[in-house]
Amino acid sequence: MSIKEKIIESIEIKNIQALTILLSESMTVHKMLNNRPLPAPATELKISKFLKGLNLVVNDKAKKEKVFAIIEIIQIVFNEFNIELAQDECLVFYSLRDQGRFKVKDDKLHSQYCDEFGFVHEFKLEKSEF
Repeated sequence: MSIKEKIIESIEIKNIQALTILLSESMTVHKMLNNRPLPAPATELKISKFLKGLNLVVNDKAKKEKVFAIIEIIQIVFNEFNIELAQDECLVFYSLRDQGRFKVKDDKLHSQYCDEFGFVHEFKLEKSEF
């Protein structure tokens, strides 16, 4: 079973078709390296594309439910790549999806984070924690 199939099987969501499309667009399976076959296929995740597309997958949920659904999806996907992230780490990671490659001051990032996710009391962060 492929990583994509395991992820789809692990996530309970109404819009499974949008999730399937997002994963297909965000993942690349490599079977060759330098014109030599790999012993096992290697899957690459295009993180930026994945994070930017998550909103469409959970669009049918209420605002607070959407946050928890995004966190759950990020955790499941990254667990399949053997990367463990806590819930608050997933949310901070998701909040950085549109930042690009420019340097942004911590105060501005914290302000944007609070504007977008401040309504979820479980994930309120002070500037020192951010």
